[in-house]
Amino acid sequence: MPRPGATQGEIIAAPYHAFVMDTLIVTGAGASRNLGTEGSTMPLMRDWAGTLCEALDAAESGLAKACRLDPEFDGPQFEQALGELLEWDQVRPLEEKFEALALHNFTGVPLQKLRQARANTSDRLAKVRSAIHETLYRQFSHVAVDDAKAIAAYSSLLDQLRKPRFAIATTNYDRSAESALLQLGYSVVNGFVGNPPRRKVFKPSSLAEMRGKGVTLLHLHGAVGWYERNGEVVLDNADEDHDDSRGSPVVLYPDPGKKPSENVIVAEIWQELEFAVQQAKRVVVIGHSLHDQPLVGVLRKMKRGQKLAVSYFDPSEQKRVQGLLPHAMPFKLDFTPDARLSAKVLNHLGIR
Repeated sequence: MPRPGATQGEIIAAPYHAFVMDTLIVTGAGASRNLGTEGSTMPLMRDWAGTLCEALDAAESGLAKACRLDPEFDGPQFEQALGELLEWDQVRPLEEKFEALALHNFTGVPLQKLRQARANTSDRLAKVRSAIHETLYRQFSHVAVDDAKAIAAYSSLLDQLRKPRFAIATTNYDRSAESALLQLGYSVVNGFVGNPPRRKVFKPSSLAEMRGKGVTLLHLHGAVGWYERNGEVVLDNADEDHDDSRGSPVVLYPDPGKKPSENVIVAEIWQELEFAVQQAKRVVVIGHSLHDQPLVGVLRKMKRGQKLAVSYFDPSEQKRVQGLLPHAMPFKLDFTPDARLSAKVLNHLGIR
């Protein structure tokens, strides 16, 4: 079980400090995959597809198919389908404004049926949102993380990188990296200020103010336990089920066309990512499929002289990495507590 408060983060009250960092570590689902408890694995997007479809059909038979979701989808297919569904949900309020376009001869005869159909859709989308939130928290909760594995994996990685001055950016919803760093004795700068028993509130400016006063950890897509309520983003425990009474989850859901800049909260985190990429001597990407256009776009801005190494798991992914990021060195890696970076990778990164 996770240590109580282990993933709450630690912010030290201090003025702006020059950013001291030479290595940026970027992680995706593959970096958490082997950190699950009791022999289990943390989910990839394709796993979430199956779990979500099961939850939708439990709420109402046939609901998953009506949402154009399939439990057999791979990660990119799932992200595309869920992204389209949620994008449509956002513009549905316009349906009522232009409902006359759906009427026969503009007479209004089928208007009642049209409004009933729209009400049915709204009811079902409420079930969809509930299933998304519940499965997100159930799968990526810290209860699913084996702290010992996380600590061993990150400790080994940092040792191999010669204990660099580093920051971490992750697209994962789980908080395994944060927990591991805290238990390894690092202070974590995650944008939240305040210490228990006071609630911790997200303060975007603290990311810049606290540079160099701990390890900057950027949750690029938000994380479990992040809730927006009463106009603030607060940090709750990462080992509890989703609770609507706490507010709205602050996450970017799977969508290949996601635009971080459209979410004011997440946009601040991505601005810090841009800064970190500009400052780093080297960037190491671990366990990320690169099915994230905004992230790839940021990595493409790296300058000559900066070193980039990107891991892949399946050999078929090597050419894709080379196509997306020609300046990167692809390398095969399954991130586990025993994973080793080859001498070739370390040399490429300028680590002797």
